[in-house]
Amino acid sequence: MICQSCGKRQAVTQIKTNINGVVSEYNLCPECAKKMGYQASSDFYNPFLSLNSLLGSFFGTESAPISSAPAERCPVCGATFRDISQSGKVGCAECYHVFREQLLPSIQRMHGNTRHDGKTPLGTAMQVVPEANLTVKEPPKEETAEQKQLRELKEQMNAAVAEQNFEQAAVLRDQIKELEEKQKGGE
Repeated sequence: MICQSCGKRQAVTQIKTNINGVVSEYNLCPECAKKMGYQASSDFYNPFLSLNSLLGSFFGTESAPISSAPAERCPVCGATFRDISQSGKVGCAECYHVFREQLLPSIQRMHGNTRHDGKTPLGTAMQVVPEANLTVKEPPKEETAEQKQLRELKEQMNAAVAEQNFEQAAVLRDQIKELEEKQKGGE
């Protein structure tokens, strides 16, 4: 199979991406894969390849120039971009701000986007209902003295439970039961 990038060399690396449910496959030669920041497929079969070096390959450790100038460090954790590239792990949240420009291409390559959009669960989107379908609710009926007493007893019982006064809550529970039985018998 021929490389889909250069169209010249034999493709040995297959890259699959899943962006918003759309799966794409790319077949690349080792040179084009390396230019795009991917390891050649033969590297993935190396039994001595650690997870850290695999993750580090996404940060382009081989393409990072080595200079004699002191490397920029994160003021919070002290990590350098080289540390992040080698370990495949970002030191702290501040590293994302300090090394933003260097991290963006890697994040884009790994996630397909550099901005998190999130997802909306199905069926939770707001729906517009035409006015013709709206029903008018009847105003609530006034409660009787017994209903008011029952409501107040339940509120007192809930307050007693919240305060962990379980003896008082049990007394109120019994009073509520008596009142409810009276209402059922009177109907």
